[in-house]
Amino acid sequence: MPPKNLPVLPMSEALSFSQIINHATDWKNSIDELIQIARKILIFDNFVVYLKENDRDQLEVAYAKAMGRGKNFEGDIAWGEEAANQVLITKSLIHKIPAGDSAEGRINRPYILGLPIISRDVIYGAAILVRFGNPEFSEEDFYVARYLANLLSLLFDKHYLLKKTQYLEEKNKQTLLQENFVATITHELKSPLGFIKGYTTTLLRSDANWNEKDQREFLEIIDQETDHLESIIENIIDSARLQSGEIAINCVPTQLDTIINDVVTRAKLKAPNIHINVYKKEKIPLIQGDPYRLSQVFENLINNAIKYAEGSDIDITVSKGQDEVIIAIRDFGPGIDTTYLDLIFTRFFRIPSPKTTIHGSGLGLYISKMIIDSHNGNIYATSLPGKGATFHVHLPFNTEKNE
Repeated sequence: MPPKNLPVLPMSEALSFSQIINHATDWKNSIDELIQIARKILIFDNFVVYLKENDRDQLEVAYAKAMGRGKNFEGDIAWGEEAANQVLITKSLIHKIPAGDSAEGRINRPYILGLPIISRDVIYGAAILVRFGNPEFSEEDFYVARYLANLLSLLFDKHYLLKKTQYLEEKNKQTLLQENFVATITHELKSPLGFIKGYTTTLLRSDANWNEKDQREFLEIIDQETDHLESIIENIIDSARLQSGEIAINCVPTQLDTIINDVVTRAKLKAPNIHINVYKKEKIPLIQGDPYRLSQVFENLINNAIKYAEGSDIDITVSKGQDEVIIAIRDFGPGIDTTYLDLIFTRFFRIPSPKTTIHGSGLGLYISKMIIDSHNGNIYATSLPGKGATFHVHLPFNTEKNE
């Protein structure tokens, strides 16, 4: 019950408190707003929020602000840690009155009011209000402080509910991606297996005589589809190993432009009709890198450009930054919708495409990002829909970054 003769909480302040809680997105900013209004009703100099750490009975300062008489003495003044621990144990209001002579000065005589931040028997922590010097906190102050602590409880209820919702949404998203991956990978595996089985069965037919040209054509298709199948399986294995941190990155002095030229040569052998232009602006320094894994990255990026920007030229620019080598791989195809730019490096994610002929496991870009991250580098994409996409790779050549 509120104390007798307590003035009614001003309607304007009550409405402001309600709006802050309703629109809260960042709890620290919201506390800033709450205490600015609270100080119009209740006098205090310091305000501290202690929160329990990882569900243990141990408090850590999560928020602290000096606003009044102790503002210029922050390093030497009271912050109510002892009172906060008492609040955690008792789950009730604690009022500490300073001992000693009032002649000692206000800063040396803190009145401390501690309240539990508690909701449905779950205690988040403690709120501490410190007032330096007289007057001591009154019953009316207790009532207002309890109201403020209840607001903080609502604020943290909302904060933790949002965190839990985000976590569940992310888990659900990952589950959906994995389900889509299973369906996609099943299709991806069936496709090359179907070709291999079909052409092998055709060659083994006893009622047909195939000439040498046809036999060679069938065997080339079987060979290509076997490579395709092997690539899918390697991506699955690499993805699992990278996620668990089991894959080894063997860094040696590496010339990136040489690796890129080799990858381009192999790409042109597989697809003679593609036009890939490599531009190098200056001498490119060595980096500490794994040539095999970096080749894997550039093959993925070039194959993606061939796949999603069919018939487009591909421009590759290799340049030297202040302490990094920068590679830009650009195509002139339909581009990537900006909605997907932050998602394309997610495991199992595939850009929705009306073309049923475009296949993929949703692992290539994820693997590429993990490899570049392991080199202390950065990879990202930019795009103007309808004007193509560019993948940017930054790799440090400063050896200190690779230690």
